[in-house]
Amino acid sequence: MKKIIVFLFLCNAAAFFCFAQISMPEPVVPSYVSPRISGLGVPFTTYQAGTDTLFTNPAIFPFLTKRWSAGKLALHANEDSFGGLSSIFAPEKLKSLAEYLYSGDSKYLDLSSTGPLALSLADRNFAVGLFNRTVLHADVQNTVMKKLLIGEELLVTGGYGICVYDDEVNKVSLGFQMKGFFQTFSYALNKTQADMASVVNSGLKDLNIVLASGIGLDAGFLYKYDNYFFLGLTCRDAYTPVFLTPYNNFSDYKKAVTAGKTQYKTLLPNLSAGIGSIPVFDYMWTTVSSWSFYLDYQNILEPIFNKKRNPLLNLAFGTEIVFHKVLSFRLGMNELYPHFGCGLDFTYFQLDFSAFLKELGNKPWEKQKMGLDFALSFEY
Repeated sequence: MKKIIVFLFLCNAAAFFCFAQISMPEPVVPSYVSPRISGLGVPFTTYQAGTDTLFTNPAIFPFLTKRWSAGKLALHANEDSFGGLSSIFAPEKLKSLAEYLYSGDSKYLDLSSTGPLALSLADRNFAVGLFNRTVLHADVQNTVMKKLLIGEELLVTGGYGICVYDDEVNKVSLGFQMKGFFQTFSYALNKTQADMASVVNSGLKDLNIVLASGIGLDAGFLYKYDNYFFLGLTCRDAYTPVFLTPYNNFSDYKKAVTAGKTQYKTLLPNLSAGIGSIPVFDYMWTTVSSWSFYLDYQNILEPIFNKKRNPLLNLAFGTEIVFHKVLSFRLGMNELYPHFGCGLDFTYFQLDFSAFLKELGNKPWEKQKMGLDFALSFEY
């Protein structure tokens, strides 16, 4: 009897080790670096932003004028990223970056860029876009690498909006948008400094890799009373399944040798609602081309699933004033922190910049980090 029990135990243990999978990070929401949006605070549900409207509300598509983007170079960096940039000029770049990350009790490095692939077209009723994004994210707490992500993302998205009611004063529109994305990330989870030193010595080739692919649906609603009052509602990632395939290292990734079965997960729907107004628009004032105001409650479901998060962090306000259709100033508030942005339209290219604070905790003013966004766009 004992032999049978031992045999069954060994069989279970063998099955466990044969089929056990390496741990993987949670799915990463596809994103886009836009100083226009971050300068205001958030992608407001009533904000018409040219080709960037692909990331606000598809119900705005019926009111777009034709714009297209031939490319973009956009960079996002937070304050902990600035110290790490010096490692670019160091003889041993990876070693220098690792030393910087472990130089204090904690570091939260968030660095990402969109472009140069940023092709998009927006016209009345529809918009489409193809974008790439490069990501470097590192979260070090008490000399433990909680999460490290290094990789690339390719996003293709497009949608259609239709005005279902229009009496020349009141307008009601609906919009739908599809997205597909592919992400490849080298990653590390809960690694000690000694573990990361070994990874650096291998040139990061020993890092685990995850290949993620997903397809999603966004939906939007918009009510307009002339230019004076807008009411918007969006549900981003209403249903977005993500398929995650793990690999032990770069060598296995090249040979397509997986480290386990593909896992299926979904992104949490992002439901947002808000109001807006453009009391000053074309030809009303000589100097000011437009002046708009926005108020949103973003990601309504988040405080429900995360009981620790203060609901006030999801409230956002923003205003944008444009002079002579060339110079733009943006001011906003998100997570109870200020956002500031400015932009210049030189006809053949555009420059945009934003600066803001972001909350990493669940309470106001608990753990803030400063962020900067910059973009050189070719939009016509």
